[in-house]
Amino acid sequence: MPQGGQSIIMLVAMLAIFYFLILRPQKKKTEEAQKMREGMKIGDTVVTIGGIRGRVTRMSEDSFFIQSGQDGHEIEFLKQALSYVVKPVEGFNPETVEESNEDNADRLDREEEENALNSDQEDQGIENEAEDNRKDFF
Repeated sequence: MPQGGQSIIMLVAMLAIFYFLILRPQKKKTEEAQKMREGMKIGDTVVTIGGIRGRVTRMSEDSFFIQSGQDGHEIEFLKQALSYVVKPVEGFNPETVEESNEDNADRLDREEEENALNSDQEDQGIENEAEDNRKDFF
């Protein structure tokens, strides 16, 4: 095969590899993001690319408004700023999470108290040992 034919085959092979490894996956990601933006609806919980989480309150052709924070501030974002829509987990009950958080807080308080007591006892033991060493020294 002539030298020119081999270089053309190599060029075509490199372009095919470039297409299948880079361009095609990027096109799929873009299509999925577009479907997600089109599927977003009022009431969905979303996260923006900046990490702001909130509930969609209003939508226009190219933007959406989310209510975020305890004060319920409403912020407008372009649809391109959408990172993902939070999907509810099947069987998830937020009330049980609050109860378990309270249980965890109680458990952490008990552990902190125990650690403080253990630390005080260790400090007392170190002081007694230091005092014994002083007596032995003198």
